[in-house]
Amino acid sequence: MPKETNRPDADAQAFRTWLAEELRKSDYDVDDPRAGVQTRLGAELGVSQSSISRLLRGQGKPDIGLLTALSRHLAIDLRELLIRSGRVAETDLPAPGAPTAPPRGSLTPEEAADGLGITGEDKDLFTAWVRRLRGGASH
Repeated sequence: MPKETNRPDADAQAFRTWLAEELRKSDYDVDDPRAGVQTRLGAELGVSQSSISRLLRGQGKPDIGLLTALSRHLAIDLRELLIRSGRVAETDLPAPGAPTAPPRGSLTPEEAADGLGITGEDKDLFTAWVRRLRGGASH
C-alpha cells in the first residue's frame, strides 16, 4: 500500500502555489478573496467551502476524494495531484504508460471470449477451438 509522505512546509507551499496556478488556468480568480472561489469550487466539487479553504491555504493533506474530484473537474492528472499534494511518493505509483501486472492465473476460454467481446454462437465456436488447440483440456 502506498505510504503518505510527510511534506515539509516548503512542499506544502509549492503544492499550494502550483494548485493556484492550475485554478487560474481554469478561470478561477484565486487572487481576489471576494471572488467567491471557495464557495464556487466547493459547490462544483460537492465539498464544503472549509475543505476548499484548507486546500488553498495548504493546511493539512487534502482528502483523496477531494483530489479525485479536482482531477476530474480541472482535467488534471490524478497521479500528478497525488504526488504534488504529498499523499503518495512518486516511487509508490507506476510511471505513466508503465505496463500493469498481468492477471493472476490463466483465463478460461469463456473469460477470454468475454474480454474480446465475442458473443453468441461465435463465443461457442471460439471456446471450442481454444479447447481443441489446448489439446482438449477443459480449463
